[in-house]
Amino acid sequence: MKISNLRGEDAIDTMADLIEPITAIASDKDFEKLYKSKPLVFAVQYCLKHHKKEILEILAIINCEDPDYFDPKFWEIPKMIFDVLDDENVKSLFLSQQMSNLNDISSAVMENSKETETI
Repeated sequence: MKISNLRGEDAIDTMADLIEPITAIASDKDFEKLYKSKPLVFAVQYCLKHHKKEILEILAIINCEDPDYFDPKFWEIPKMIFDVLDDENVKSLFLSQQMSNLNDISSAVMENSKETETI
């Protein structure tokens, strides 16, 4: 199932469930570097090694499964991951989270600069 096909309450519930695992991955600085500078397969490999829980949770949610009982077979995992990563809306979520992180950092820098000026 593509999340871009979800509508109404299903879409809202799915979005709410996806925020936490996607944020955990997207806010990982090492993942961000790989995602921006290397072929996608390296970012996927990184996630498989460092974000197993989040990957399984995302795949379960998108496949309408309970994350606590989701147990995909070895050969199902790569296809599911690349299906998710091919979805433009998922890419948007990762990019928007990364942009949010940059905005948070620049806001903190601006506030620190203002505090320094008043000292």
